[in-house]
Amino acid sequence: MTWKNSFISWNPDDFCGIKKMKIPLDILWMPDIYIYENIDEDLSIKVNFLEINYDGTVSQSKPWRIVTSCNMNAYGFPFDRQTCFLTFGPYVNTVEEIIVGAASNSTTVQKLTDQHYIDRGEWDLQSIEVSNQNLTFGEEVFSKVRYTLNLRRIPVLYIINLVVPACFLIILDFASMFIPINGGERLGFKITVVLGFSVLLLIMNDLLPSTSSTPLLGVFFSLSIALMVISIFATISILYMVELSSMRKGVPIFLKKWVLTYLAKILLFHFFLLLFLDINLANNLSETMKEEQAVDNSRAQVKLWRKLLSEVTRIRQQLAKIRQDEETRSEWQMVSYVVDRFTCILYFLTMVISMTAVIAVWGRG
Repeated sequence: MTWKNSFISWNPDDFCGIKKMKIPLDILWMPDIYIYENIDEDLSIKVNFLEINYDGTVSQSKPWRIVTSCNMNAYGFPFDRQTCFLTFGPYVNTVEEIIVGAASNSTTVQKLTDQHYIDRGEWDLQSIEVSNQNLTFGEEVFSKVRYTLNLRRIPVLYIINLVVPACFLIILDFASMFIPINGGERLGFKITVVLGFSVLLLIMNDLLPSTSSTPLLGVFFSLSIALMVISIFATISILYMVELSSMRKGVPIFLKKWVLTYLAKILLFHFFLLLFLDINLANNLSETMKEEQAVDNSRAQVKLWRKLLSEVTRIRQQLAKIRQDEETRSEWQMVSYVVDRFTCILYFLTMVISMTAVIAVWGRG
């Protein structure tokens, strides 16, 4: 920091060629320059001397340890860019008394910063801009110098610890949709994946910065865990439908209409259902022809085959009942299969759209 004191000057020839000297800090007046964004006490090294030149120029050089505040927008975390400010200016003296100006322009400051900047691993300093501004507070105007620091977060740590494991768990959860629904392995596998994703959420909570803006990565994680829980409920419903195939006699009419007719047609299962019904119809016609042939044979030998006919009729009734139960079970299984494929397709489309949106926002940032 350098300023001009018009009350101090001398001729170096009159004082053995002395052009500058150092004096204690308390002897001369100093401008009340402070940093607007500083949030901690000054813990810098104390330098209690000033350097005075023969023309009245006074300068003070000392290292500064600054802890400042920075308004962060973590929406694009961990691919976010932040802009922080360091503002130097007087606290008491107005612009009529002190005019503060930058000693170097942006290009010079950028070169010096590139030479002395120490990278801590998380942030990369992109550029520094210097500007002279005035601050109006009520009727008073204060002069100030603002340094604008443009920072970019280095995302490697967060990609390894958050993004990659989350993608693996999402792929595993989607792959579990192809596990057969007859067994209970799918439900247990999905619950295990959700528990693993919950641990990942705890890690993310420790790594995310505390800001007023909601990070897009947090929204994506919340959507993912919500879809996983919804898929678990869908799996429970499908397993319940499979269980109903052995307990309930028939599929409700509204369920048969909306699932086996409309939803199956949308999912391109309509032709498969028609083939399924045609096979059952052919089986019924075959049984009817066999019945007529049995009746004709029984008319020819009424007395000899009456007992045998009654036994055959009873067996036929039992087979018809078994066949009806099988058809009912097949309908329930078909309903569960259609609902399962609908859940799988909806899960896939939702995850693809959300991932595409997140990648687009990160790429734009």
